[in-house]
Amino acid sequence: MATPSRLSFLDRWLTLWIFAAMAGGAVVGTAFPGLAVALEELSVDGISLPIALLEEGAWTSGEVVLAPGDLLTLCSDGIAETFAADESDYGD
Repeated sequence: MATPSRLSFLDRWLTLWIFAAMAGGAVVGTAFPGLAVALEELSVDGISLPIALLEEGAWTSGEVVLAPGDLLTLCSDGIAETFAADESDYGD
């Protein structure tokens, strides 16, 4: 079995980066109150253009083998707002 690799510096401190981005967003939103409206106007068919630009990003995937007794925790911020193929709501 391969030895697990260490997390990169950015991955190891991901929680800190998320909180820093949230705080930065709050500061920018307070300093420029019209920015949210301006960004909302940059959407096409409900998709924000700044987010849509991320499709060109470098995405990676990987595999992890779980052993009996391992704990897997999943977190999502989008399933409740997502629709099935027949356009029905997935739910709360």
